[in-house]
Amino acid sequence: MEDIIQKYKKKKKIQSLWIIITSLALAIWLNVFVSNTDSWKYIKASVLNSNIWVEKKSDLYLENIKSSWNLIVNLKSSKEILKAKSISFSLVYNKDNVILKSKKANFDWVELLNLVDNDWYNTIILNFKNPTNIKAWDNIVNIILEKKENKQENLNLVNSNITDSDNNLFVLSTSWVDF
Repeated sequence: MEDIIQKYKKKKKIQSLWIIITSLALAIWLNVFVSNTDSWKYIKASVLNSNIWVEKKSDLYLENIKSSWNLIVNLKSSKEILKAKSISFSLVYNKDNVILKSKKANFDWVELLNLVDNDWYNTIILNFKNPTNIKAWDNIVNIILEKKENKQENLNLVNSNITDSDNNLFVLSTSWVDF
């Protein structure tokens, strides 16, 4: 007489083996048919390329100029901004290691206001005297930072918007920078 438990274990092993073989065949089929189409480039994802994608697609983004204990970060626009009356944005950072030393606008006809300035959050408004056109990739503001310790930090750009000459408010996409 055959043992029922041994028969059950043998049947279970065969079922598990069939699941593995079917999964492998499905994975190979998807790889062959999907990777040879245009949709494959939309499926691909990479942690290394995600930061580059965000910076190129963001309306406003931050860019490192010099990496040392004193660091210069530029606020730039990836798109042309027409008839800007004001631009506002906020910077969020680690108060334990990062100090915002100064901020300087790259336009002579702009007033830079520190609306909220505390240890980890800084809101800045740029009021233009006349409606101003900003070209894509132009530097808008230079920000000078200092780190107390030499370790990786982030400066996050949040709550960015623009008011045009007709008083229309536009919310802008933003990004961050590692330094």
